[in-house]
This record gives sequence, structure tokens and C-alpha cells, in this order.
Amino acid sequence: MKKLVMAAVAAIMALGASAQVTFWDNGRPAQRVEFGVRAGVDISSISADDIFGVKSKLGFYGGLSADFRIINSFAINSGIFFAQKGYKTDLLASFSGEEMIYFHTRINFIEIPVYASYRIIADEDNSFQIFAGPYFDFGVYGKMKAKGNLAGTGVESSADVFNDKYGYRRFQMGIGVGGAYTYQRVTLSASYQWGITDVAKNADAKWGNACITLGYNF
Repeated sequence: MKKLVMAAVAAIMALGASAQVTFWDNGRPAQRVEFGVRAGVDISSISADDIFGVKSKLGFYGGLSADFRIINSFAINSGIFFAQKGYKTDLLASFSGEEMIYFHTRINFIEIPVYASYRIIADEDNSFQIFAGPYFDFGVYGKMKAKGNLAGTGVESSADVFNDKYGYRRFQMGIGVGGAYTYQRVTLSASYQWGITDVAKNADAKWGNACITLGYNF
């Protein structure tokens, strides 16, 4: 996932590279606060050495953005977003390969990023951003689903991940980095997030999340 995002960031920064570039502009922005919409996908998983067969899961990422522009080349990127994060695991497998239980975990978060953004201005239509900073997640709904075959019997069940048994944390935070290319008012961005808080109580596991979005600034 990290390689995918880094490649996307490099591609974004390469767009319009032949244009005349202004690397620092401390002029006053014509629009101090810029609102927009974003929609795209994220690919998330958890880093946990003691959980067998962890795989990534695709989800939706989107919401309303708010860029607070201090000067033309520097801004604070924030907003409120809906983020679907999750992962898949193979919990149990027999040597014969006939017994397997698959767990799919999906958690829906409300996310607020607070990213410092450095803007490179190519011309009046093209600009690039590099951003980094903390993000804050609040879990609103999450399910863990189990499905498979055990001792010749089909197994299928689901449970709320925020109950006392699983103890997933509703509040999560981490660090995000990424880049964006904006043509007039259309923007394409790619980012990666490293979780700081453990996903659950008494669990040494943290989120990793790659995200690509397309948006429009008003």
C-alpha cells in the first residue's frame, strides 16, 4: 500500500512539471477559506504480528474538505470525512485445507484531519500540494463477520466490534502524509496514514491506510 501511494504521489507531482514553477509565494490568497468535496477509495489493514493471515480491505473514503489558506504557499487542510477501514484474516486452517474460518472486520469512522500543506504553484491553473499532520477518527459503527467451515459444519456469525468482548477503540489517531495535484478547481490526491493508537484494548495492532480521492473545490 505504501508503494502504491508513493507512486501515486510521484505521478501527481510530475504532472505539469514542464510549467513555470513558483516554489514559495507569501502573497495573500484571494480566497482565505476554500471548501470542497472529496470521494475515493482507501485500502486499509492492521499491523499485527500475532494475528494469522492479515489481508487488506477496500473501502470508501469521502466527505467535505476545508482548506484554511494562510498564504498562497501554505495552508491547513481539514474537513470532515467518512472513512471505511477494515481487514481480513484467516483464523483457523487445518492441514487438509478443508477447515477454514475467515474473519472480515469493517469499521466506519468519522475522520477529521489537520494537515499542514505546502503548495507549489505552477501557473494560474495548476498547483501541487505536499501535506502532513495528525488525523483523528471516531468509530460510529463496526462489525466483525465470521464465515467458513469447521468440522464439516458451516459457520457464519457477526458481532459488534465495540462490545466488551472485542474491545475495539472508538477513538483512533495517527499521522498522515500525501500529495495532491489541482487543475483549476479539480483536485486529485493520494495519501497514507500510520495509526498511533492500538485498534483495540490489549492489542498491539495499529491501522495502516492508503487513500486516493478525486475532488472539487468551490
